[in-house]
Amino acid sequence: MALALDKDRMMARTSYAYCRGWALLLIACLLLWQHQAKQVATAAPAIPFSFTYGDPPQVHTKGTNENISSSIARSGNYHWALKIMGRNDPTNYTHPANVDMIFEIGSRDLRDGNSLAHFFDAIVYSFEPNPENHGECEENNKDPRVHLVKSAVSQIDGPISFFPYNLSLYANRGAGSVHMSDFVTNRNELDHDYKRDPVQYEVKVPSTRLDTFITSVSKRVPDMLCLDVQEAEKEVLESAGEVYLRRIKFIVLETSVSAQYVNGSVFDDIHTFLSNRGFEFKAMKYLNGKNAIHFKVPTKLSGGADVFYINRLVDITR
Repeated sequence: MALALDKDRMMARTSYAYCRGWALLLIACLLLWQHQAKQVATAAPAIPFSFTYGDPPQVHTKGTNENISSSIARSGNYHWALKIMGRNDPTNYTHPANVDMIFEIGSRDLRDGNSLAHFFDAIVYSFEPNPENHGECEENNKDPRVHLVKSAVSQIDGPISFFPYNLSLYANRGAGSVHMSDFVTNRNELDHDYKRDPVQYEVKVPSTRLDTFITSVSKRVPDMLCLDVQEAEKEVLESAGEVYLRRIKFIVLETSVSAQYVNGSVFDDIHTFLSNRGFEFKAMKYLNGKNAIHFKVPTKLSGGADVFYINRLVDITR
């Protein structure tokens, strides 16, 4: 009887020691995990790479969206190019192109995003990095096909520096860039901004490469890119990667003939880059208030212009 009790006690002690050993091992693992998590959190950037989306964009049946007025739908900055997508006739609104998804990069107020969605009945991802513009974008977003992405587009996945304009010094909400303005190098001495004091300030904003966004969010290559990114155009285009870029049908972008930002890209850089990848110059419209559209690259360029390219390596009707 005593022998049986001693045996039971020994088994109980063995079981207790076994359980205690596993418990101590589990505690050690938890402490190690907490230590590693703390190190990762300490090393992480102050602003994590993240987007604010809400519900996925919705596709409307053509003609059912009553929230977008015809005046807004036809007043977008890109509309001059949309009218000539299939022909050299700026008065003809019909187009043979199949456009189901558009990336609008540098939205400012989301009005162009609404215009693009209305014109093509397409899903539009509108990227706007400037936090000061997000409220206006949200207020103007009346179309469920339009998806606001509060992020810059660059060659980096993660936080980057962005330089909005101080509106108390220079009232241009849309002139913010990933580059600093250059008020000296290519400025005429008679220019009222020549040698002007800096008017920008630095903020950290989320950023994504286009190829990362395509892979992880949109799940498909956009049919069209619309860029207004203040001389960061080449960086945005390069971020798509060679494979995805060569599958985009149309590109409309604003560009400068001579750099107005430090290390900014200019028309010659962009034209060479796109021409070497199968894109054909289609048309150009100067930003000087004149409505003349050029269907050949002008021999003499000045100021800034909107430029339209078509990818001749893909079938734009599919």
